Amino acid sequence: MSLEQFSALLSASNHTFAHPLPAELLLASEGDLQTFYSPFDHINASARIVVCGITPGSQQTRLALTEAAKQLRLGASVQHADQAAKETASFAGPLRSNLVRVLDQVGVHTLLNIDSCACLFDTHRHLLHSTSALRYPVFVNGKD
Repeated sequence: MSLEQFSALLSASNHTFAHPLPAELLLASEGDLQTFYSPFDHINASARIVVCGITPGSQQTRLALTEAAKQLRLGASVQHADQAAKETASFAGPLRSNLVRVLDQVGVHTLLNIDSCACLFDTHRHLLHSTSALRYPVFVNGKD
């Protein structure tokens, strides 16, 4: 899967991507499980640290889709929209704050020579590759 496959749908949409997600984004369904496409494909090959979650949640999914759609409507390339979506949404919300706190507590910021791991989501994004064991969001009965 790639953002390019869904770019026409996203760029034509003024959707806020609240729940439920558009059926066109459904990749697979089995029993109570549903997997949806969301633009988490960008790979930061120059990163110095990789942080891996389990799967993007509904908040991250909504933010990624909304940012990708916005970028595409503004005329950005698919690659730029994909990168912007991932940077905007990765570990977004309270999860990001908790992650930064834990990474700072164990001294990751010191190893990277930055003030705080909060910089990994702002001024020092080039150091981070964020990913998930399950790249695309998987929901159980529509819930995280």
